[in-house]
Amino acid sequence: MLRTRHVSVDLSARARDRDRIDLKALSDAVLVARARDGDARSRDVLVERYADRVARIAHGRFRDPEEARDAAQEALGRVVEQLPTFRGSASFSTWLHRVAVNACIDHGRRLARVHRAEVVDGDAAEASLADAVQREPEPAGVDGALRASLDVLSQAQRRALVLKAVMDMRDEDVAEAMSLPVGTVKCHAHRGRKLIAARLRRTA
Repeated sequence: MLRTRHVSVDLSARARDRDRIDLKALSDAVLVARARDGDARSRDVLVERYADRVARIAHGRFRDPEEARDAAQEALGRVVEQLPTFRGSASFSTWLHRVAVNACIDHGRRLARVHRAEVVDGDAAEASLADAVQREPEPAGVDGALRASLDVLSQAQRRALVLKAVMDMRDEDVAEAMSLPVGTVKCHAHRGRKLIAARLRRTA
């Protein structure tokens, strides 16, 4: 019993000592080890320590301040998420830089897909569809026929065709942008192309 009480007191003393540690004074390696053991305070100190560096990385890649802030937040979240995978083969700062850059790249790719999708209903997309479905010189009056052709397409056919043929996106990227299976995207684009090509031939 005496031995058990002694151990209990010793553990309590250790806990108090741990709480008194100035976490900000600890090295990255120590903080990472503690964070991987489940110490949320050590994890938060790491995030705070490198938040400015991640922000600089994001602002160096995005002109829009809001997008840069979103990318930085996403990057910090990924650092926390992937912290258990850090093996120490490189310094923590090097590893974090790589994770943050990759997160910003992924954020930029998603933005590009959104921007591409936004042009589906624009005049530039309509003007480009004729070239996408017909390579010969356009006959007079084709613009009106093209717009009429677009009216008979379903929204899904129109979006799939423009993203593939005009924006030159891969089937997989179109599928992700439209939240559809790849096979469905191919079907929509194929049917849309046939409908427009048939309408343009009749007009010619």
